[in-house]
Amino acid sequence: LQQCRRVEWREESRRGMSVWGDLREAVREKVEQHRNRSFMEAAMAAAAMVAAANGTVSFAERIALDSLLESCRDLRIFEPHEAVDFFNERVADILENGEDGRKACLDCIAELSDEPDHADLVVRVALALSGADGDYSDAELIQVIAICDRLKLDPQHFAGNMASRGGLLS
Repeated sequence: LQQCRRVEWREESRRGMSVWGDLREAVREKVEQHRNRSFMEAAMAAAAMVAAANGTVSFAERIALDSLLESCRDLRIFEPHEAVDFFNERVADILENGEDGRKACLDCIAELSDEPDHADLVVRVALALSGADGDYSDAELIQVIAICDRLKLDPQHFAGNMASRGGLLS
């Protein structure tokens, strides 16, 4: 009987530790999301600027966005629908309000100007979307240059990526 109680106690203890571990992991995930929220919002705003540059968002650009959300470590921590919803809101704002929507995106992006690693990654997200549909338009590259400007990054740093797209800096 005493041995059975010890086994039961060990099982309850393991379950308690498992719950504690799950709780600790959930808190860690929320902290990471909080730390990276401005990056997610800036990346989605940059993606929206590029995707909406031609007046519509292509299916290929949406697929590229999904791929980015799955492959980028700092974006993977968010529910994909949360990031896509933010992207869709920015696109709608740009298409409905033109320059005001674009300015709101640039203001969101500017919050990362003091974070060089995330700023660089935001530009790379924009570049990835610019070529997603196979149409490397100057309108999209103009948005990439505006993003670089707002992040205080030299567009020439990304010239190789832009040149391979046959755009403005080639």
